[in-house]
Amino acid sequence: MKEKQTITFGRLLSEMPEEITDTNPSPKSLRENDIPVLISGDGMAVVYKSGYVYYHAVSREVVLNIRECWKFTYEAGKWICPKDVKKEDILAMEWYTVISLKGEEQAALNLENLENDHKYRENIQETAMIERIPDTYDLEESLINKLYVQELLRLLTTEMEKRILILCQDKGYTQEEVAQMFPL
Repeated sequence: MKEKQTITFGRLLSEMPEEITDTNPSPKSLRENDIPVLISGDGMAVVYKSGYVYYHAVSREVVLNIRECWKFTYEAGKWICPKDVKKEDILAMEWYTVISLKGEEQAALNLENLENDHKYRENIQETAMIERIPDTYDLEESLINKLYVQELLRLLTTEMEKRILILCQDKGYTQEEVAQMFPL
């Protein structure tokens, strides 16, 4: 295992296996089952013999396929890799710089996907609740009831408030049951 050296990304890439499996392992699996060959001075990036890289971003861990690291746009920091930057330029950069750019981009994408997935599930749950409000013979009254609940959900600011409303109004829990679920 080497300490961080001034080594170009191209040189590092030339020392990695040509074929790398399609499925990225977990950070834990890498640590337990692979051999580190290069570690950054701050320990934030570790290159493994298999061709995978562990990168610890500000708040997340990511595993990268080293053969894909030269492909980045780095939209996380709103800096977009200019179109005139060629692969050769990236291969000449210091290895840790390339890994950091790709790692930060991937961490931001993972976080965005996680947030979007959470919002999607939350919207489905809220929509289902509104759709289950029984229709009355008075179409206007039914519409007002649904709009009222929709506005109420919009006004709730925390995840806990929305969850409590859904548990009480949609799932039929009593206030006492919900209070037991969320003790102070």
